[in-house]
Formats: sequence, C-alpha cells, structure tokens
Amino acid sequence: MHDAHTDENSLSLFAIVAVILSFGLIMLGSATAPIGAEKYGSAYYFLFRQVVLGVIPGTVLFIALRQVSLTWWERSWKLMFALSIILLGLVFIPHLGARINGSLSWIHIGSFTLQPAELVKFTFIAFLAGWLANNKKLLARPFTEGLLLYLLYVVAICGMLLLQPDLGTALVFFATAVVMAFIAGAEMNQLGVLAAFGVGVVIVMVAIAPYRLERITVIFNPDKDPLGGGYHIKQSLIAIGSGGPLGLGFGNSRQKFQYLPEAGSDSIFAIIAEEMGFVISGALIVAYFILVLKGYALARRVPSEWAKYFIIGTVSWIGVQVMLNIGAMLAIVPLTGLPLPLVSHGGSSVMMTLAAFGVISAIISPPEQMRVNARKKHI
Repeated sequence: MHDAHTDENSLSLFAIVAVILSFGLIMLGSATAPIGAEKYGSAYYFLFRQVVLGVIPGTVLFIALRQVSLTWWERSWKLMFALSIILLGLVFIPHLGARINGSLSWIHIGSFTLQPAELVKFTFIAFLAGWLANNKKLLARPFTEGLLLYLLYVVAICGMLLLQPDLGTALVFFATAVVMAFIAGAEMNQLGVLAAFGVGVVIVMVAIAPYRLERITVIFNPDKDPLGGGYHIKQSLIAIGSGGPLGLGFGNSRQKFQYLPEAGSDSIFAIIAEEMGFVISGALIVAYFILVLKGYALARRVPSEWAKYFIIGTVSWIGVQVMLNIGAMLAIVPLTGLPLPLVSHGGSSVMMTLAAFGVISAIISPPEQMRVNARKKHI
C-alpha cells in the first residue's frame, strides 16, 4: 500500500535516523578526541574513520538498495541464509580472521578490518523475513512440526557467533528472531520454548567462561572489585552521575581521558550523559523509542509479508541493541560489548544500518519506476 500517510511516516522515520546519526558523529568526535590525539596524532582520527568507513559507504548502499525491487528480495531470501553462513565463516580462515579484545569477530581487508556479524544482521533478518512470509502456516502447528525448523536456523547462526565468541551479538540475533516470530503469530507456548532454549544457552555459556559470571555479579556490587571486574561499570556510573540534568558541557567530559574504557564505542552513551546531561541523553533514548514505534507502524502498511517482517526485524534489532548497550552503562544488564546503533564508533555497524534503511526506503517509498512496474504487475 502506498499513500500520503505512508510517505509522511517514512519521512519522519528517516528524519529520526538522520538526527541520531548526526548527533552521534558530533558526540563521537568529542568522545574520541583525547585518545585520537594521543595515539594517532589527530583528535579527529576516529570521526574521520566513521565518516569514510561507515557513513559514506552506508549512504552509497542506502541509495543503491533503494533501486532493488521488493520482488527480488522476496525471491532471494534463501540466498541470504547461505550468505550469512559464508560471512560468519570468514573469521575462521587463517590469516583473514582477526582476534580483537579476545574475540575472533573481524576480518582483515588490506589495512582495514570488517566485522562480518554486522553484515549478517542485515542478511539474516532478510532470510528470517522470507522464512516467516513463506512458512507462516507452520506457526500454527506443534512446535516440532513448525517453529523447531525456525529455531534450527537461528541456532546455526548464533552458534557460529558463540564460537567467536560473541555472546552479545548472539543475544541480539536471538531476541530479534523471537520478536519476529511473535509478530508473525507464533503461539505463546512455542515462544516460551524458544525463550527457555535461549536462557539455557546463556547459562551454559556463563558456566564455561567464569568471566561472564563476574560480569553478572558485578552489577549488584561494582565496588567489590573497583579496579578489576567492577572498573568499567564504576567508571560508567561516575560519568553518567557527573552529568546531572544538563551535563558538564560539550567537550568537557573527564572520563573520556582514558578513565572509561571504550569511550567511543561501547561506552559512548556514558560520555553523552556526562557532557550533555540527563535531558539530552534522555531525548536520545526517546528518539530510539520513536524510531522503533514508527517502524512497527509502517510495517502494518507495507505491500508484502516479507517487507513487513524485514522492517520489524530491522527496528527490533536496533531496539534490542540499544537496550543492551544503554542497560550495560546503567548497570542494569551485564556488559556485552555491543555498539550503540548509529552513534558508536564502528564503520561496519553504521554502514549496514544505513543499508537496511535503504531497503526500507524502497519498500515504503519506492522510486517512481518501481511504482510503475508494480502497477503494471497488478493490471
């Protein structure tokens, strides 16, 4: 369906994306200035990388994917699963995969690194959207005859992530898949089985890696080990608390001077709260919330089941990741190392988020030639 109301909603959706991205670039420039100047001789080093490796290629993909017809995506969803497996498998190839911060989650491309899991967020959601669109009737059958197959696909992807290991991204994938199945009409008892399986996997992963248990327990008492397991959370809470209602002022963060780990990536929300205060950081959270709600609203008005589930999957991925990232900074959930979408440093993340919105743009406000083709198709 295409009407003026859809156009108005789509414009507001992309306006929110643009505002968050622009605000993120400003805050990234501030958060990474000290470490950029010290390690690379330029306060704008990380900001430049974000633009060159994230925003520019992401914008190119946004424009390019606007030209791809909805019909192509509806036919190619199985290809997206194969592509997801291939991308995640690249990190295990010797001399291509790169281990950073203990996780084998990156690949070398010349002098640059790329995180395949960020690309797979896009391709796997495209696959799940196709599976749900073509197998929706299976959701009404007993678990072993329907949703079990869906779970096996999800386990295959999450299993490859856990081998890296990247529990945080696996949680985002799993939660997004559950939300998509819920919207598609899966019964609560079947969703309960999915949730129970996910909880079981988390328990096993915590049991085999004691540092994960420490990340959970430290939430309740970061002062128990303020220079060890509780250091990151402690410094994050200091930054957020220092900001107060209106913040210390743009550029005036103290925690970004290498007190707070990963100030430009995982922890950037704490720097935002410190410099801009509760009002602005709260407004950022509201912007994300509106973005997700707008996406869900638009998904109800699109012309196909695949398009509906792709939009739901994309905004759910963003919503889940925002909750886990900000929740970790507020000591509500354990640290996961996930970036804050459209804000944190990470070219792969920004690029693929913009790519996903390029597809959404083509769905809800297609180029004129695609509209003409669609009208001819229905004549």
